[in-house]
Amino acid sequence: MDFYKVAFLLGAFICTGLRADQPHIAAGSLCEMSKVDIVMLVDGSESISNREFHEMKAFISQVVQNLPIGPNQVQIGLTQFSTYSKTELDLNSHDNNQTLLQAIDAIQHMKGLTKTGRGLDHVLKHNFQPGAGMRPDSKKKVVLITDGDSMDKTEIPAQNLKDSGIEIYVIGVGHHVHSQRAINRWRTIASEDTENHLYLFSTYQSFYDAAINISRNLCHDATNLEKQGLQADQTNSTGFPNDD
Repeated sequence: MDFYKVAFLLGAFICTGLRADQPHIAAGSLCEMSKVDIVMLVDGSESISNREFHEMKAFISQVVQNLPIGPNQVQIGLTQFSTYSKTELDLNSHDNNQTLLQAIDAIQHMKGLTKTGRGLDHVLKHNFQPGAGMRPDSKKKVVLITDGDSMDKTEIPAQNLKDSGIEIYVIGVGHHVHSQRAINRWRTIASEDTENHLYLFSTYQSFYDAAINISRNLCHDATNLEKQGLQADQTNSTGFPNDD
């Protein structure tokens, strides 16, 4: 499945900056020496169908299966946002893959409006806190998964996360992700090197088609590997992978 292949690649770039021309190594083994705190910020608005929300959860589950979950390795938190934001999983809610996967599967679709800024603010104030499992010596990352533009302001909440040393990745999925307004918005949300932090796909099939190019661009990592700065073979004028 295309969605699952991208999930594996996401797991790889979260931990290592795996390049397409490097030997294949499981993401879990690459992350074994890394402490990484990752919060998945998932769009639960009503513009996302129940099927699409289920596929988002399946995607996240595939990422989890490729990561070594544990108190001294990778921790995964999850916040769902729509009109309001809700912490579904604290970073320290689960210390193993099996129970974490079960918890992800049980998450219910909220529906409502797309308040991305509120979600970003929630992540900083409620997820990246010592009481919620954040570790002071971990690499900290947010992965925003959304299907469209926000209905509230996002620039200040995103900047507050960056100023706190938190790296932001944006994955846009769906038919509306190539609107210029959404792209401009996501550029301001994603961490500075948007070529390696912003990925837009109008279909699940396009995830599969662009998987190799994405893997070449996923250079920011938790083990401080030197950034390679490789370009994808197929990019459009905005610097993002093409769907065709």
